[in-house]
Amino acid sequence: MQYDDVKEKWSGAVNELALSDKIKIGGETAFSYHRFEGNFPNVPLVAMEINDVYPKAWPVFLKDSIGEDALKNPVTWAQKCVNEFDADLIFYDMPGTHQDKENIGPQQAAEGMNAVLSAVELPVIVRPDGNNDKKNEVFSKCCEQAKRQIIIGSAKEDNYRTITASAMAGKHFIITEAPIDVNISKQTNILVTQMNFPLDRIIMDPLTGALGYGLEYTYSVMERIRLQTFNDDKMMSPPLICCVGQDVWKAKEIKIEAQNLGSNLERGINWETTTAISLILSGANIVVVRHPESVKLIKKFIKSLYNS
Repeated sequence: MQYDDVKEKWSGAVNELALSDKIKIGGETAFSYHRFEGNFPNVPLVAMEINDVYPKAWPVFLKDSIGEDALKNPVTWAQKCVNEFDADLIFYDMPGTHQDKENIGPQQAAEGMNAVLSAVELPVIVRPDGNNDKKNEVFSKCCEQAKRQIIIGSAKEDNYRTITASAMAGKHFIITEAPIDVNISKQTNILVTQMNFPLDRIIMDPLTGALGYGLEYTYSVMERIRLQTFNDDKMMSPPLICCVGQDVWKAKEIKIEAQNLGSNLERGINWETTTAISLILSGANIVVVRHPESVKLIKKFIKSLYNS
């Protein structure tokens, strides 16, 4: 009986990005864990989120796991993520720049970012908040004054010109974002590259919901993105980032009091870990989480996936 090889043969690959001298992402030539069909030169990375201001809205049991002193100082928080929690990257979220919150100005925002860049050697993802006008002011100042290369987010279909021009001038990486939509993801990449921004400095954020809140739809969209990647659609070849923690820790199932479901903290860690692992299996190259125990569990899974 003749044996027919059923392996898929792909012609495309995910772009490989060197985020620093030691840290690379992407480069795979097949779907996650299909090691029998392609090469996987770099494993997915786990980033930890820190904020520019004290995260008042985070659940108490999450804040207690990180420590009040760290939460009040982004530099201390970043160092703790590196030295104690074993993060691969730092995700510096800036809700304080929002015009309806602390309304931190562009110069102060850039100085805060540089303090974090000086405190850690890992690549840092920077994401200002606010309306388009406010974010554009902060994009420009951060890209202009950054002490070293950053990953700045996010360029969107209706607001990409300022961030793209700023990131290009500073030779930074850029995140393009689309609302869980394959066509808009591709269109945003086209718009950004039409300004002569290099495709090999783009990372895509498809947006995601937590487990139970639309995760399966994002999973499907990411698979469709990667199907186009491996069929050699260059505009769909950038690596993928998924911001997991920001949606997971808002889930009502984590906040309700129900002892028969385990502690709130245990539920939160399991919710965050399960969501992140699902997204890694659908093609995520970077997952961003909040709890240190989630980092451990996700890294343990990645090791089992790629070192077995």
